[in-house]
Amino acid sequence: MGRKWLAASVMVLIINGLCVLAAPALAADCPELEGRWPYGPAYAADVSGNHLYYGSGSVLKVAELSDPAHPQPVGESAALPGFVTGVAASGGYAYVANASAGLRVLDVSDPSAPVEVGFFDTPGVFWGIAVSGSYAYVAAWSKGCG
Repeated sequence: MGRKWLAASVMVLIINGLCVLAAPALAADCPELEGRWPYGPAYAADVSGNHLYYGSGSVLKVAELSDPAHPQPVGESAALPGFVTGVAASGGYAYVANASAGLRVLDVSDPSAPVEVGFFDTPGVFWGIAVSGSYAYVAAWSKGCG
């Protein structure tokens, strides 16, 4: 019984030692705060190139990120019909999950003047979006596209 207890104690010390030694290495992988956005709440965001696309209320806003600690506002869309709940930027376009107003597509080739160029609406509420290649995938609450 004594040997088992000794072996168990040594294993606990080894495991604790590994955890203590691993903690600084794990902490190195943690993200660090670079800056803050002082212009109000943003509920959805995506980065493409050197620009941040984010929703604030019913507006898609664009910020330039050459200095990540100090993002600079460069443009915003006209008010969209719904609340911006998801954003995915790809290939000069921003795809917006626009709550009960469906999917909105904005041309952001000129980041200072995003312009809505299309939409797809269904019953239900769109909450999130992802884009891959030529497809947009939307997360919907109740009813959705089916």
